[in-house]
Amino acid sequence: EQARKILKLSTVYPDITSLPKYLSTFDIVHASLVLEHLLDPEAALREWGKLLKPGGKLVVIVPNDFSPLQKQAHDEKGKSYWFISPVHINYFNHLTLANLLKRCGYSVAYETATFPMELFLFLGMNYVGNDAVGRRCHNIRLQFERIFKHHAFDLYKKLYDRFGWGRELVFVAVKTRGN
Repeated sequence: EQARKILKLSTVYPDITSLPKYLSTFDIVHASLVLEHLLDPEAALREWGKLLKPGGKLVVIVPNDFSPLQKQAHDEKGKSYWFISPVHINYFNHLTLANLLKRCGYSVAYETATFPMELFLFLGMNYVGNDAVGRRCHNIRLQFERIFKHHAFDLYKKLYDRFGWGRELVFVAVKTRGN
């Protein structure tokens, strides 16, 4: 909806039965918070590749699991709060997602992460399972990012791009071969 309204892009939301008519049609396929729920993420990535024009881009967002901050939170709290069974059946980190994309015929063009929500746990704001605290943390995060992006964008990019500590991974991958 944002791509259509704000960026004035043509968008399509095909269901699985209509995918064949869209082969080699799209410049971009966007899959946000999907792969962790699929029985066969590799098959999905290959199918999405068939929808892309040569050189088309796939934007994938997944939870960043087993990050250094999550490991530290686990060590301190004694709980792997990010395991969400049976809803999440796949777990990814930078290396596993990059390798999966490569295996499926993509080249990673860009990768970054979102705000490291685990920082709130270290500050005594346990948002896990607490909607009120979660909303408060989310609003603080939005305020921080708005200010940080405005006043120190280069540092902001380095923090998210270089360290990969964020709660979610964001990858842009280019289709390099037939999927």
